[in-house]
Amino acid sequence: MMLNGDHVGYLWAGTDDRSAGFLRRPGFLDVAYETPVFWSQRLQEASRRELPSREAVRQWIGRPEDLIGGGIPADATERTAADYTELRRLDDPGYRLSPTDSILYGELPDGSPMDRSKGWGPLSFTCRRPTT
Repeated sequence: MMLNGDHVGYLWAGTDDRSAGFLRRPGFLDVAYETPVFWSQRLQEASRRELPSREAVRQWIGRPEDLIGGGIPADATERTAADYTELRRLDDPGYRLSPTDSILYGELPDGSPMDRSKGWGPLSFTCRRPTT
């Protein structure tokens, strides 16, 4: 995704055609602050029209750049990533999964599901007396 000459992020779509999103590049928060919301709204609209996610992304290739959302250059190439970590590594080869990234997959950092109808996970803790 280009915005005012800066490569600010990536628009991605799942190969299952049911998921899509915008991934802002590190270091572009100040330049592309509203860009994720802009693309979320566009992708939600495409979903309401029952457009497969890859087609939703492809429809914007080569269109004029939006002042907030930016644009996908006409010569942009599609790439494939096996999972979220590999997607992040397209831009940052040294990217390492953070414990809080599990929230993206519907889990808390300890592995407990956020949706409690799927169970409670390994709820445990250790109490220690303070040493004096």
